[in-house]
Amino acid sequence: MHPILRTCVFLSFLLLPAAPALAVDVAPVTPVAPVTPPVTQQASVALRAGAGTIGSGGCGTATKPCQQTTLAARRLTMQLAPVDPGGAQAVQVERLHRAPGTRAYRARPTLAAQLAPDGSGALSLAVKTVLAGPGSWCYRLVAAPTDTAAGATSPWRCIRYRPTISIGWVGDTAMGSRAYGLPPGDGRNMFANVLDELRAPDLMVGNYEGTLSSGGSPRCSGGPLCFIFQAPQRMASGLRHAGFDVMNLANNHGLDMGANARSQTIQALTSRKIAVTGLPGQITIKQVADTRVALVGFGFNPGMMDLDDMATVRSIVTQASKRADVVVAIMHSGTEGSAAARVPGGDEDGRGRTRLFVKTAIDSGADIVFGSGPHVVRGIEQRRGRLAFYSTGNFAGWRQFTRSGLGAQSGIVTVDVDYPGTIDHADWQSITLRGPGIPYVDRSGSIVRRVRELSRQDFGTRSPQITSRGRITIR
Repeated sequence: MHPILRTCVFLSFLLLPAAPALAVDVAPVTPVAPVTPPVTQQASVALRAGAGTIGSGGCGTATKPCQQTTLAARRLTMQLAPVDPGGAQAVQVERLHRAPGTRAYRARPTLAAQLAPDGSGALSLAVKTVLAGPGSWCYRLVAAPTDTAAGATSPWRCIRYRPTISIGWVGDTAMGSRAYGLPPGDGRNMFANVLDELRAPDLMVGNYEGTLSSGGSPRCSGGPLCFIFQAPQRMASGLRHAGFDVMNLANNHGLDMGANARSQTIQALTSRKIAVTGLPGQITIKQVADTRVALVGFGFNPGMMDLDDMATVRSIVTQASKRADVVVAIMHSGTEGSAAARVPGGDEDGRGRTRLFVKTAIDSGADIVFGSGPHVVRGIEQRRGRLAFYSTGNFAGWRQFTRSGLGAQSGIVTVDVDYPGTIDHADWQSITLRGPGIPYVDRSGSIVRRVRELSRQDFGTRSPQITSRGRITIR
């Protein structure tokens, strides 16, 4: 009598409350002629991604599914051994999927395949077919009976597929002002030359300088240093068109026209599906693929979280790290002007102890720190495998910012990070402001060289590796 096949999937898996009983008893096959007693053999099934086996290392319990962030190859290989020695065997791959940010599992189409002996007993399935997107994917194999082997159903197992995500950042951005003029087309034309770069990241974040509002009381009146940025609410559509997902409001222009104007700004952005961060006690959560990203914004003015209050920095960042997989801390700080490219060791003219903020935020759980405020580019620091961008300069503003010299240098930063906050790499796309303050891609390499030199001067061995093309990796 031939052996009876019983399979089990060597995958990580989250057991489903509504699923049928998972243990499978294989019914004995009625023998044609009594030869030997029935023998039940244990088979093993492994789901492989490239050269690595998912499911090793003790994964597979209901409370600890295996996590997979990248796939080394474009194919998954499921191995079923021993195979039916008598010939091919039909196998069904039943699937369930929990979409990112949801709790319910839904059935996905069953895959059919023919498992034939090929020396290794391997069945290959395309990744795009088996893992059709992020989330938890649950599998079980159903092998049909043959003349020489019994049918069997494996236990359910699952993988939580969390691909690496990209988070983009730009610095000081404003959609014009009634005092200095408004761009045409609700500001959409301002970003026409950098649309591809802004829309490429999975999550695009910026610092909005000013208000999108009407009415209110200006925070200052007259004088050479009194700048009030107020644009109509409709200008928010230009930011949505450009691809922004989140705007930080913790800066010295967030309350230019008072609290009601800031409330109007929030409404103008959120109504166009742009989230905001930077309000007192605010932790903004964004679901990106199957990764939760928390964003917190700090500044040096009243009405926002104080970046010099280290107890608050620790508390907010720690709370954010408990609620999300990746934490982004945003700081608006630092002395302004062409002489402010270097990062001092202490207080910056009452605009924050910038280095201490970065250290405190990263030590408390921040994975990335994005900075704005000096209106010039600054260096990049690596700490504990994390990255801090002290300033990416002015990005866009209709006749509002300096548009020559160092004030016209800027950058679009993109950081590739996986769900526990591990940074794969980052990229600095050099940008220069032209005309009334419109961003253009700069391919001369001069801005990257400047950022690299500033990083070395200010942070020495804590500066990351930066190539001439702007690729940033942690040493």
